Amino acid sequence: MGKKLFVIYAQEELILLINFISQAKKENIPYELVYLHDKEPLSEEWRDACRKKVNECDGVVALISKQLKISEGAFWEIKVSKEANKPMICVFVGDAGIIVKPRDLSGVITMVLSWERLNDFFHGKINE
Repeated sequence: MGKKLFVIYAQEELILLINFISQAKKENIPYELVYLHDKEPLSEEWRDACRKKVNECDGVVALISKQLKISEGAFWEIKVSKEANKPMICVFVGDAGIIVKPRDLSGVITMVLSWERLNDFFHGKINE
C-alpha cells in the first residue's frame, strides 16, 4: 500500500464515510484510508490516538457534509491536522454544498469528489 490518508468525517453521517471508502475500493486508489470510528473529543486518550493517527498519515481528506459543522470529533481532527501541517483537501459528500463548509477549513482546496484530482493533489500537481 502507498500513502496513508487520514479521513475526517462527521460521525453523525457514518454512511457517507462508508460510501467514500466503498468508492475508493472500486477505484482501486493507491492510498490506505485511515480514520477513527469512535469519536470522543473530550477524552485525552482519544485525542492522543487522533494525534498519532494523523501524524502517521501523509495527508488529510475532510468529507464536507451537512453535519460536519456540528461534529466535535471532526473539529478536533481538523485542529490536529492543521497543527501537524498535513496537506489537506476537502471533498463534498452527500448533498452538501459550499454553504456547509466550516470556517475552520477556509483556504483549504474543496472539490466535488474526483479520484483523479484527489490523486493529483496528493502528488503535488494541484496546490491552489
